Amino acid sequence: NNQLGPDGINFLTNVLEENPLISTVAIDDNELDCGTEMLSLVEAARNNTRLRILQLNNCGIGRLIQIKPEMLPALLSIDILTIRNNSIGTCGASAISNCLATNARNMILQLDDNLLNDNDATLIANVLKTNANLLQLSLCGNNFTDTGIKCLYKSVCDDQSLNAIEDSNHTCELK
Repeated sequence: NNQLGPDGINFLTNVLEENPLISTVAIDDNELDCGTEMLSLVEAARNNTRLRILQLNNCGIGRLIQIKPEMLPALLSIDILTIRNNSIGTCGASAISNCLATNARNMILQLDDNLLNDNDATLIANVLKTNANLLQLSLCGNNFTDTGIKCLYKSVCDDQSLNAIEDSNHTCELK
């Protein structure tokens, strides 16, 4: 919660570009409203071959995704991405689903507390049927009813028939 601003984001970008040994970056409780600087930071994160974990909790990422959806492929190329409590909502869920549909490299994605609803659950569930890289998806604290939860679980284990079981995504764990 140190109000990074453009200068702080540029500093972090330079650190990521100059230090290939960094494996984890956590920026929590910072309002990241600097579009161009944030895109540079995300691109530097993607290009840092040792970076495995990127945590951007409570940073206003939902608004940035709406304004700059082109940052998503870079974010979803990080092995473990945590973007909790960012008010991603339906627009962000749609953009994330589109990106995950391309079988993004991301293996663990945490989208807890992001104002997602049953329609968003359906979008994500449809992507889970084909995404073979995502091993764990955390969606706690969103606005899902039983309908959304059932849709998500059916995507990873549909027990209606043997063919449905075979077609389910057994590699992804939902939390």
